[in-house]
Amino acid sequence: MDQNEISHDLIIAAVNHGFSDEVVASAREAGVSGGTVISARAHAHEEAVAQFGVPIEEEKDIILMLVERDKKYSIMQIITEKHGLNTNANGIVYSLPVDMLGGMSPGNE
Repeated sequence: MDQNEISHDLIIAAVNHGFSDEVVASAREAGVSGGTVISARAHAHEEAVAQFGVPIEEEKDIILMLVERDKKYSIMQIITEKHGLNTNANGIVYSLPVDMLGGMSPGNE
């Protein structure tokens, strides 16, 4: 693999507190082997709430999933469909490219 070739992405899903298990289960259906859940608090300014048109609960779960780049779209799609803004999870999902990866041996992804 070319050193500059990006082969992995970090999918980040932010959902209302208590929905992380459901998000991870959906991601597993799409091929994710696991993830990391971080508890967080949202600090939403009232103007941001008005702009997005959805209430923003203070307690959030952030789910981090390292995935192979070619699987990213299908994983993000299933999370958005099942746990997006139009659901009780009120989730958003986005990804970031991972340009370096250490601590993992081939086949342990």
